Amino acid sequence: MKPKNPYSDIVKIMQDQGAKYNTPYIQLGVVISPDPLTIQVGDLQVSKDNLMVADYLLPNYARKYTATGNIQLTESGSIGATDGTVVGPYGSHTHNVITTNLNTNNTQNGDITLTDGFNANDVVALSPTLDGQTYIVFARLVSP
Repeated sequence: MKPKNPYSDIVKIMQDQGAKYNTPYIQLGVVISPDPLTIQVGDLQVSKDNLMVADYLLPNYARKYTATGNIQLTESGSIGATDGTVVGPYGSHTHNVITTNLNTNNTQNGDITLTDGFNANDVVALSPTLDGQTYIVFARLVSP
């Protein structure tokens, strides 16, 4: 029979106390159901009541945007004829368009809505809170 290590109880207490204050680690989970949101984390199924999800991962997530750029179009060669028209007593005639040029700065503002959310079998990165009662979902993950 092996004698008991006199320090084993102290080591166990120190490990338990140290674990209480460790930063929660990031885990991988798999979406079992997108609605209601349920994620499998190891052997644990976590329901929407115990999840906090980054807003951009939710369906119908909307953000404002501004896009600024330059629109430039130059076309040369015979790009077509104008419609025929009657000009006074001289009859109908057309003009060939040889070159057109558009060069302008453009700014657009508006809302963009991302309509997709989670799908079954999506892999997500999540982490438990310190009390272990809630999981925070940070990202949907894909393989490159």
